[in-house]
Amino acid sequence: EFAHRDFDPMKLLKDRDPATVPANRVNPPNSEPRPVAAPPVAGNPPGTLTLAYTLEHSKAGIGTVAFSPNSQLVAYGDDDEIKLWNVYSGAEPRTIAGFVSGFAFSPDGRRLASVGGEFIHIFDVATGTDLRTFKGSSVFLTSAAFSPDGRLLATAGGDNTVRLWDAAAGTELRMLAGHKSSVRSIAFSSDGRLLAS
Repeated sequence: EFAHRDFDPMKLLKDRDPATVPANRVNPPNSEPRPVAAPPVAGNPPGTLTLAYTLEHSKAGIGTVAFSPNSQLVAYGDDDEIKLWNVYSGAEPRTIAGFVSGFAFSPDGRRLASVGGEFIHIFDVATGTDLRTFKGSSVFLTSAAFSPDGRLLATAGGDNTVRLWDAAAGTELRMLAGHKSSVRSIAFSSDGRLLAS
């Protein structure tokens, strides 16, 4: 509904140690990823989009989808679970269970934040391990977003607020009020200084 300009997200972590997490790679360095691509669609003019992959989902619908930062994994989810699919290997998707209404990859691709119901989960992407679970709101949560440096996690929900968390510690740093209805989507600016909701 508006961009929050009354705070500087970076100041919230000014006195905390900077994150020093190495960049994640799904494929080993110097490996050549080989996508499992569909054949080109005949008759499409140059420069148009064509279908590259098809992955069937056994349930009725998919509510959220996101690429990992290195574009090798696609995460998609419904009310019951998140699945991680390596588009280059074509391997069977891995499942992370849990009620899901929104999720986001960390900028280094090593973590996946998931929100659903009243809770926030931080998963290890490589293993699917639930690294941390904490209560995020008194009502249902709808969306999550990492700051560009991965140190902050923003969540939105049905209590008409946006909340900022220390992503490593799971502690709430600030609540942003002012919406007149539930907040369904949030996004950080590329420099991390603004948050739109």
